[in-house]
Amino acid sequence: MSKIKNYIKEYFGYKFKYYMMNSYLVKELEFEDVILEDIEEITMFSSLTYLNVSGTEIQNIEPLKKLRNLQVLFADFCKITDLSPLSKLCELRELDLSAPLDYGTRGRFICHAQE
Repeated sequence: MSKIKNYIKEYFGYKFKYYMMNSYLVKELEFEDVILEDIEEITMFSSLTYLNVSGTEIQNIEPLKKLRNLQVLFADFCKITDLSPLSKLCELRELDLSAPLDYGTRGRFICHAQE
């Protein structure tokens, strides 16, 4: 079982099988401070309206473009450098990509500014 599926199993507890078979019922997921590098499997929950991946190790948010109902995305303290997949999320109303000013000095960046 993948790392993300293990976390989803822990997140849902005894209802894991039910939600995996009825993934359209899942509207919110919290992955804050979970070490994740790939979020492709999250897209099975196509009805998500809220997703928190803050503090994860994700860089590639390309899979999120499949979550057409996503309204709220918290992705602060991640390693995201390409925000273009978010342009496909027409329902997105709230977005947090923040990090403290000294965050980049510790070797982790959200975006690289070009001079």
